[in-house]
Amino acid sequence: MNRSSIKNFFAIALALSFIVSMSNITFAADIKKVKIKTSATCDGCKTKIENKLKTMDGIKSSNLNLKDKYVTIQYDSKVTNPNDIRNVNAKLGYDADNVKALKTECSSNSEKSCADKPKGSCCTKAKSECNGKK
Repeated sequence: MNRSSIKNFFAIALALSFIVSMSNITFAADIKKVKIKTSATCDGCKTKIENKLKTMDGIKSSNLNLKDKYVTIQYDSKVTNPNDIRNVNAKLGYDADNVKALKTECSSNSEKSCADKPKGSCCTKAKSECNGKK
């Protein structure tokens, strides 16, 4: 190999390493936090909401406080937004701020079907709560 070939080889190797390193760059996420008021009432609701939110693209963390009924979510605003998060909660059967629940786990359940629900679900609470009354 002559000197020119060696220089060309290193130039190509350097260019390839630069291209490979650039392909691994991820642009910084724009992490934001939102608190959404829910109609959740029990540990089963908490688990259902938090687990569903964790499956959404762009959700970094979620925590539902059952005492104040607010779920706090950290999310990447380049991937999702609070309205999408509210709509997911509504589809699960829970109010989310001004977005009303689209279905409820207990509102149409009979006592028999409530008996089939796992302990901790809203159906194992007081019958009035199971029917959506407070």
